[in-house]
Amino acid sequence: THSKVSYMPNVEKLKSGNWRAKVYLGRENGKIKFASVTAKTKKEAELKALLYESRIDDLTFLEASERYILSKSNTLSPNTIRSYRILQRRLSSIDSIPIDKLTKERIQKLVNELSANLSPKSVKSTYGFFTAVMNMFTDYKTSITLPVLIRSKTPIPSKEELRLMIDKAHSKELSVAIELAAFGSLRSGEICALTKEDIHGDSVSISKTLALDENGKY
Repeated sequence: THSKVSYMPNVEKLKSGNWRAKVYLGRENGKIKFASVTAKTKKEAELKALLYESRIDDLTFLEASERYILSKSNTLSPNTIRSYRILQRRLSSIDSIPIDKLTKERIQKLVNELSANLSPKSVKSTYGFFTAVMNMFTDYKTSITLPVLIRSKTPIPSKEELRLMIDKAHSKELSVAIELAAFGSLRSGEICALTKEDIHGDSVSISKTLALDENGKY
């Protein structure tokens, strides 16, 4: 038989500087069973241990990823949460699989499937989200082969190309936005968030930004 009780996790500091917490799983065939979770701080190790200990049986990956995103919803930007939702949808093929049933073979198959349609960079970011979810609820240590990253160079417009873009802009507002991005080094969200109160003579105050939330709204 297998029983489970609530307890405060036993946390200890390792020689590496990380913290390890032991999660009591109960007794099986008369023997005490433990699982270990590690983290960079004592508080994080305790939290991971409690999450592990309190997880429901047969927690599917969809349920685990949903709990992971909800746990971050009050601390991360709307743009980051939106990117998590995109990554979550990419992993829909394993939604119904319990996380403790995700074998190395199935995970490698998942990475191969992603690699057929996504760039190596996108595969890496998707797998990074996957491991973050798994690490919250398990002591995930599986080694998987990822596609080789191909470094790409971002083309930088020349002065002549920038001038042409500004001249061909269909409105004064757009040409100003292009100039703010090119010569003021402002990001698009910072440009869109500007108001007349941010303009002071020949200077601009950058104090806010706009970002898309998980529903595609600013």
